[in-house]
Amino acid sequence: MDLDGVGTMFCSKCGKELPGDAAICPACGGRVAAATPALTIDELVVEAKRVARDLSNAAAQVSKEVLRGAGEARKDPKGTTKRAVRKAAKELESAVDEIDRLIKRL
Repeated sequence: MDLDGVGTMFCSKCGKELPGDAAICPACGGRVAAATPALTIDELVVEAKRVARDLSNAAAQVSKEVLRGAGEARKDPKGTTKRAVRKAAKELESAVDEIDRLIKRL
């Protein structure tokens, strides 16, 4: 936080920290009108958890779609597609488990 009690500001164009009275970013020359205050650690943790949950949900949905595709793969007489789909499903399941483990650590 700045001495005047206002949160640190960052350039919306390049992301560099701005002096409190800047009208133009000294790093990139961009106008400061759209500068945004920095997030607190707590806000970052909340956002990281939300993103991790979204990723986990997306990975779980993809895994379901892969398994649904496995049903179609049964029509493959050589079983090549079926093996590939099973392998992909296991990899996705591992990814979902890893994401869930990371969420619990946050």
